[in-house]
Amino acid sequence: MRLRDALALLVAAGLASCGRGQDGVVKMRGFTPNTGLQKDTREIRAYCPNCGMQVEVGAERCPDQRHCKARIDWDEKYRCAFCGGTGKCRACYLMEKEGGQCFNCKGKGFLPFRGRTPQCPDCKGSKVCTVCKGSQNCDYCGGEKTVALATVRERARKPSEGKEEGVEEKKPAEKKPEEAKPAEEKKPEEKKAEEKKPEEAKPAEEKK
Repeated sequence: MRLRDALALLVAAGLASCGRGQDGVVKMRGFTPNTGLQKDTREIRAYCPNCGMQVEVGAERCPDQRHCKARIDWDEKYRCAFCGGTGKCRACYLMEKEGGQCFNCKGKGFLPFRGRTPQCPDCKGSKVCTVCKGSQNCDYCGGEKTVALATVRERARKPSEGKEEGVEEKKPAEKKPEEAKPAEEKKPEEKKAEEKKPEEAKPAEEKK
């Protein structure tokens, strides 16, 4: 009786998995800027788990309908790669910012210089980390350690915005041979100058 129940469960599980596709591959690239003066180069890209072509997040099937046609499933949440799943501000950790204070001015809002107190160029006088705004939480996931599928879909780079990465690389277009350019016609002034050239002096006749 127990063996029959076990087989029934296996069959049910097999039938349930028949309609599922492979999980889409989501890659979070780039690094969290350490200060407000650094450029944020972070981005998210999604790929087909079967052929590796870049796809839109949430796509039900691979767009390569000719060779792949794989069905794709998506998780509800993805581990935040920009904080390593810790939920903590990466900039505060790397720069050792105490209490979420600005690293450049140490939470003062200004930089004393020769008796003057110019405003800190990093925090602009706010005194706190410009990345997490002093919360000490990852600015990308908000301290949740994971990024929701809706956020991934919103922030992911579209395939049309960059080169599609697939198994087969597209060959560069062949360059057409340059056509021979027609000889440039001489200007009327140049023609007149050639006509007015003095005739070459003829050699003097020898005296008899």
